[in-house]
Amino acid sequence: MSPGAEAGVRPAVWLKLAKRDSAWQKVAVVEFNDGVTQQEQDEFFEQLCLADAGDARYAALLGVKFFNGDRVKQNYEEAARWYTKAAQAGIAQAQFDLADCYLHGLGVPRSEREAIRWVRSAADLGFANAQANLGVWYMQGAHVKCDPEEGERLLRAAAAQKACNWEFAYDSLAAALVLHDDVASKEEALAYMTEAAEAGYVYSMERLCKVYELGWYDMGSYRNADLALVWARCGSEAGSALCRAVLADRYRRGVGVEKDEDESARLAQMSADSGCFLGYRVLAQLHEGRGELERALGLYRKASELGDEPSQRDAERLGALLA
Repeated sequence: MSPGAEAGVRPAVWLKLAKRDSAWQKVAVVEFNDGVTQQEQDEFFEQLCLADAGDARYAALLGVKFFNGDRVKQNYEEAARWYTKAAQAGIAQAQFDLADCYLHGLGVPRSEREAIRWVRSAADLGFANAQANLGVWYMQGAHVKCDPEEGERLLRAAAAQKACNWEFAYDSLAAALVLHDDVASKEEALAYMTEAAEAGYVYSMERLCKVYELGWYDMGSYRNADLALVWARCGSEAGSALCRAVLADRYRRGVGVEKDEDESARLAQMSADSGCFLGYRVLAQLHEGRGELERALGLYRKASELGDEPSQRDAERLGALLA
């Protein structure tokens, strides 16, 4: 038993953690949020004692609590310290969280090399989120050398687990599969994005709009007006700028919905305010239809600056007309 334990004071570990305090108290680096009860404080210190004694599971838990400011004041340095203890003991979740700390310089010096090291270690342990993130990195050539084959392998491994945040893995795998030319891969991609969208994943709703309404990914034969409208509505309600633009265009043209230029303008403006090229394009078309050519030209140019080639052509056409 540590000195003073009979008197109800804390063992030496608390003194070590509370360097600015000469007493064994629940203070120093552990600063609780307002409203935390005495029982919650006692539970926290029990977990802290177990973690300091070498229980990696509790070290990982403490890392999460310090990182999120759960019961204690947010402290990235303490979070990274406990993540490191757990990561070195082989806890995959902690390795993944520590990689995020290194990637963004939270509590540790920013280090892409260390971030890659720890996320790869977590992926090797079969941690789905790490596999998904690393897979996306390989697909995009972000932080690692571009390797689509390795990226797809990791994304498939993550998707197969359907673990926490599986929708991200499904959507990312779909994004990889649509790059293939064969029909089977595109069908598989469509199945993955549909399941993720049905689970409420907004980015998959956007992909479905791109397929069904716009025919992106060389999938023009999959265009489906009814399904496009379904996902445009769902995505719009979920806050997707692209889905709002697709729905705005439907209201502008009266396709599948009753024509309503006011609703079209409202949705298109919301989309454009989020930086979506299609929102600017729909606004431009609305203004051009009203004969407001100067305003339309400016909006076409904004859409063009965001990479929309049809808007660039329309801007050139109106520019010549107004010259």
